[in-house]
Amino acid sequence: RWLKISCAEQWMGGRYDHIVPHGDGLLLNQAESAIGRYCLPAVDAGENGFQWGRVVLDAWLPRDSFLKIYAYASDHRPWGD
Repeated sequence: RWLKISCAEQWMGGRYDHIVPHGDGLLLNQAESAIGRYCLPAVDAGENGFQWGRVVLDAWLPRDSFLKIYAYASDHRPWGD
């Protein structure tokens, strides 16, 4: 099963820290910080025990930059989503 998040309407519910929506993408607000964070809203496969297989990211990153991706999966909703 695939979930493709590819437009602003799909990620507007996320939490932003020095990241701003820009067209159908997200952009680091370099005027505020050299580091930004974005937390995607809860994604539910609709099946208990479902195992997500991978994350595919399409990004343009400047030279000498890096990107970290953290993932958390659970059959429970600890944040009240």
